Amino acid sequence: MKVLRRSGWLSTTPEDFGRAVLSRCDEITLQAGEPVYRAGDSTGGIYGVVTGRVELHLPHLREDRSLTHIGGPGYWFGDLAAVSGKPRRFDVRARDDSRLARLSRAEILRLTGEMPEGWRYLATMMMSNLELALNYVEAVKAKDSVTRVRAVLRNLATHCGNDDGIVGVSQDDLAALAGLSRKTVNSAMKRLEGTGEVTVSYRSVRINPGVWAPA
Repeated sequence: MKVLRRSGWLSTTPEDFGRAVLSRCDEITLQAGEPVYRAGDSTGGIYGVVTGRVELHLPHLREDRSLTHIGGPGYWFGDLAAVSGKPRRFDVRARDDSRLARLSRAEILRLTGEMPEGWRYLATMMMSNLELALNYVEAVKAKDSVTRVRAVLRNLATHCGNDDGIVGVSQDDLAALAGLSRKTVNSAMKRLEGTGEVTVSYRSVRINPGVWAPA
């Protein structure tokens, strides 16, 4: 699981803590569309994406507008319920055939009992995901559609882009994430492409280097 040490949450933690986390994880394999968990499920652990991607959905929204985030390799999630002990808030499912590392809540408690500083590192994951949520709130509050789509793409680039700056996302996905119509997103993407900020391909967007950094 070297990918989880190179990027995302564990890349920001000390080596011994990262090793301890990964040594206690089990691995699950999911097919595209298969749920990781559903809103209302009992508390479980935290998950890190090794390969593939996952989708987060808010279930109380209309089905076609419920997409909230897409996370790729290195992205960790599930921290809110795992730390609070409350039921799951999101529906999470595999977007592609995926492999996930799973650290159960029982193992989290054992690990932090042995390494009390682990709570501080878990807090950094929670703060990162909170910051991501606030970035999305800020994005959808923007009145200008280009500003809104640009902000959503920056958020996605943090957890769903590859080393070449390519984010695997369709314009339908962007419409759901930005709270805009597909037609409006299409117009915004043409403007971003015209300024050289992005290059649009089928179901993917390349964020051109040197234009703006991920959020």
